[in-house]
Amino acid sequence: MKIEDRRELDRLKEANESFYIYFSAPSCGVCEVLKPKIDHMFDGKFPKLRAFHVNTSMQSDIAVFNVSSM
Repeated sequence: MKIEDRRELDRLKEANESFYIYFSAPSCGVCEVLKPKIDHMFDGKFPKLRAFHVNTSMQSDIAVFNVSSM
């Protein structure tokens, strides 16, 4: 699930006990290669763990976690 803005992120944090957020940008080749592998790794194995994605180049207001490239 993609997170589009900071308010949506805040709502999701309040509504979900366990989650992970994958931060990436289309300009990060490593991120783009890893995303489907990470999605597959978590798919169905952890039903209570919600997965979210943030495109840091589109949602700069969310990218406040000092995310840098790999």
